[in-house]
Amino acid sequence: MRLPVSASPVAGVTITDGNGCDGTGSGTLTIEPCEPTCETAYGYLDGSNVCFLNSFNNWGWSNLLTQPADGQTIYQLPLYAGNPDCDIITDPVGMVTITYSASGTMNVHYVVDAPYYMSEAHIYVGCDPFPLKKNGSPTVSPGQYTYNAGNLDKATELSIDFTNVSGDVYVIAHAVTCEIEGYTPPDNSFIASDYNGVIDCLPKSAQIPGSSISRLSEAGGQLKVYPNPFNDKLNFEFTSPVNGTVRLEMYNVLGQKIATLYDGSTKAGEFHHVEYTPHLSSNSVVFYDLIINDQSFRGKVLYKN
Repeated sequence: MRLPVSASPVAGVTITDGNGCDGTGSGTLTIEPCEPTCETAYGYLDGSNVCFLNSFNNWGWSNLLTQPADGQTIYQLPLYAGNPDCDIITDPVGMVTITYSASGTMNVHYVVDAPYYMSEAHIYVGCDPFPLKKNGSPTVSPGQYTYNAGNLDKATELSIDFTNVSGDVYVIAHAVTCEIEGYTPPDNSFIASDYNGVIDCLPKSAQIPGSSISRLSEAGGQLKVYPNPFNDKLNFEFTSPVNGTVRLEMYNVLGQKIATLYDGSTKAGEFHHVEYTPHLSSNSVVFYDLIINDQSFRGKVLYKN
C-alpha cells in the first residue's frame, strides 16, 4: 500500500495550467514514497550444485567447491533472483565470486548490477549440502546459515572472509535483491568482519571399526567408495575386520532410506564389491551407511546428472 507523505509547506511555486496561464502561491506538497520490489536470490555454480527443490518446498542451490592442492581457485556464481525452479529461467542480477585457497581462506564477494541493490545477505559454508537444525534435521532457512547480514542499507557489494576452511565444502550464497523504479543506487560496499570459526571438511579415515586395533590392521578393514562425484554407477569396496552381518544402505538428505544395497553375512578379511545405480533426475547428495554387526561407517557422495 502506498501512503502519502506531506512535506513542509512551500512558497513561491509557479504553476502553469492547461491554458498556459501561470500563477504563484504557497501550499503543501504531497508526495508518495518509492516502494522497492524485492526478490530472494541465490548463487548458482553450473555443474556442481544441489537443488533445494529435490528435498524442500523452496528453490535455491547448494554449491560444492573443491579446495585446491595449492594456490587458489576462483568460482563464479551468477546470482539469480526469483527463479523458482532447479533450471535457470531468469536473468542474473549480479555475481558472487568465491576465491578458495589451499591455505584455508575463502573470500565470498557479491556484486549486484544496477538498478538492483541488496537489503540482506546470508552465506552458508559447511560439510553437508544444507545446515542442520539443533535436532539434526537439514534446513534451508537463511537464519541458520554460517553468516547473516541484515539491514544492508542498499549495498551493491558485499565481501566476507572465512579464515579457517579445509576440504571440499558446500556454499549457499543467498541475498535479498531489490529495485526501485527510476532509481539507480550509488556504489555502496559492505565489508563484513572475518568469520574465524573452524570449518573442517577434510575426509576422515575410512577404516571400519573392529573388535581391536590389531585385528582391524590384520584384516584390512578398509572401505573405498568411488567415483565421487558420480553420474552412472557408484562402487563400494570393503573388507570386514570381523565375522558377522553386513548391511549397506543409502539415504537422501532428509534421512529417508532409498535403497538397501547389501544385507548378509561376512567373514573377517572377506572382500566385498557392491555397485549402486541411482534413479535420480537431477544433482543431489546421497548418504551411505555401512553397518557391520552393531558398528557403522557413514559418508556422503554427490550425484551429478
